[in-house]
Amino acid sequence: MVLAILAYGLVIPWLGFYWDDWPLVWYAHHLGADVYQDFAAYRPASGWIYYFSFLFVGYSPLAWQVYALLARWLSALAFWWLLKLLWPKGGKAVTAMALLFLLYPGFAQQSISVTYSVYFLYYASFLASLSLMILALRAKERKLFYIAGSIVLALVTMLSTEYFYGLELLRPLILWFALPPGKARIRGALRAWLPYAALVPVVFAWRYLATQQDDALYGTGLLSAIAANPMGATVEWLGIAVTDIFEAGALAWLRVGEVWGQIASGSRVALLYFPVAIIGVAVAIFALRQQKSAAKGYKALGRQAIGLGLVALAVAGISFWVAQLPLRLELSFDRFTLPMMFGASLVLGGGWALLRAPDRVKIGLLALLLGLCVGLHFLTGNRYRLEWERQVEFFQQLAWRAPALAPGTVVISPELRTFVHYSDNSLTGPLNWMYTDPQPGSSALSYDFLYADLRAGAGLQNLAEGGRIRDGYIFVDYQGGPENVLLLIYEPPGCLRVLDPRLDENYPQLPAEVADLLHFSHPELITVEPDLVNERMPFWSVEWRETWCYYFEKADLARQLGDWEQVVALGDVAYALEDDPNHPAEHTPFIEGYAMLGELDRALKLAEQAVKDNPLMQPMLCDLWLRISKANPSALAAANDVLDCAE
Repeated sequence: MVLAILAYGLVIPWLGFYWDDWPLVWYAHHLGADVYQDFAAYRPASGWIYYFSFLFVGYSPLAWQVYALLARWLSALAFWWLLKLLWPKGGKAVTAMALLFLLYPGFAQQSISVTYSVYFLYYASFLASLSLMILALRAKERKLFYIAGSIVLALVTMLSTEYFYGLELLRPLILWFALPPGKARIRGALRAWLPYAALVPVVFAWRYLATQQDDALYGTGLLSAIAANPMGATVEWLGIAVTDIFEAGALAWLRVGEVWGQIASGSRVALLYFPVAIIGVAVAIFALRQQKSAAKGYKALGRQAIGLGLVALAVAGISFWVAQLPLRLELSFDRFTLPMMFGASLVLGGGWALLRAPDRVKIGLLALLLGLCVGLHFLTGNRYRLEWERQVEFFQQLAWRAPALAPGTVVISPELRTFVHYSDNSLTGPLNWMYTDPQPGSSALSYDFLYADLRAGAGLQNLAEGGRIRDGYIFVDYQGGPENVLLLIYEPPGCLRVLDPRLDENYPQLPAEVADLLHFSHPELITVEPDLVNERMPFWSVEWRETWCYYFEKADLARQLGDWEQVVALGDVAYALEDDPNHPAEHTPFIEGYAMLGELDRALKLAEQAVKDNPLMQPMLCDLWLRISKANPSALAAANDVLDCAE
């Protein structure tokens, strides 16, 4: 537990929701947790686990992070229990494998808590099923009780996720290891495996049929490829499988070296890597020294662990290989290393058991690796912390600029490169949370968030012909048209900018994917009432903050409403700050405000500064002065000396 807290828990108070967490939490909050009772036909048990998890945990990011930490710890305990049953005299070797499992560095998505907490519960369920199977094998009493419990947990796991289907094939080998040597060993293992051997093909066949449904998440592309080209597809698959096994089983441990970029940044949190890793080493040494050496059996144990681990690695990826999903040590594909953790920990732990060296040296080497894993996970959590801060800033700025949005609005932007652990699907959840109240039973999505460069298939390419935008969000669907579009860009440190076709046609270096859609943007979808964001959104405050972007967003809103006195009042405060514009276009609402109230000299100085910062601003500013001149005819002549707009 101490190692788990060091690795995953130190930054928990500052973490939030990421990736698929947002949709999952929003469904439960907006539609009611009971929607999960019918979550997915191909994962029927998973919906119920989510249902009870939401009833127990609620909607707090902190609570979900703690839940995910406990789930990961529980899975490591279940793995440790299994190994102690397999090798009762394993001592330090068994503890080493369990600690390697706990701190496996191939999977770097622990902080995506809502999504993966349940996967570690599934893992714990599967591992507990294996342990009960061994207890049933050895029990003189309550044998049927253990068998029933093992089958129930196996069934729950298989009906929750396909991630561990391949590991189910390990059961006869585990049973063989659990039985004493002798002629009846193979027969006894096969006899004990019979209930599972009958269950597995039934579940696999059901899962295959479920993949043929239109809403199935994963298909069976490999089977189709082999049917079309048996030799070529098989050879290609074997190459992929070997690569994946090597990547998850060996290269994953080298991720402990991927820390120097953050450390080199010099941030105070990143520099905590060293004390956290050192404490991790010390705790690992303490944990390992509490266990007996059992040196006599280490060779046999080590060989068995390596053998079982290699077989586990060979079968663990079956589900992903059949679906032709790539395993990579990067977001989000490192999720496919989850079933590989089993074999990777056994192989490395078995190799450590076979290492010929004094106990002190062996413990020191393993503790060093575990400490490096602790440090890596700590820095990974810190990256999630920083990204949560960036997400909060994004939605704060959106709320300042858009206190309320007309129902049916679709927010479109280029892909937001500042976010690594969020997609547009992720951002749709908090967008709806900010602007709508819970609507249990609803089948319509009030707001949608789309990346223009990724979602052409949602109908963006048909907007010019008056086409409709259609987007599915599992339980709800969005439909909108050209009249519902609101474009924005967000490129920190620059402020969020709502795009207005009247003002931003010549915005310098506007991303092409939104430039083509600019004339569809309708800033008038933004209103000031009802401003209920603070009441609805419990995760962050959108109150006043002494930052340039706060005053820019509020001034841009006031400009949209034609409240020039408010624009100027905000500008007077903004330009007195120690904070400055991060993009020259952020001067434009203040230039227009000062000019509209007759302060042409100040407006021209700001325009001159904007052109000096970026000469590409000149066409945009000339458009702005033409707009200003309609209300103040003398403004254009005054601007020509600075902007040379006469042409």
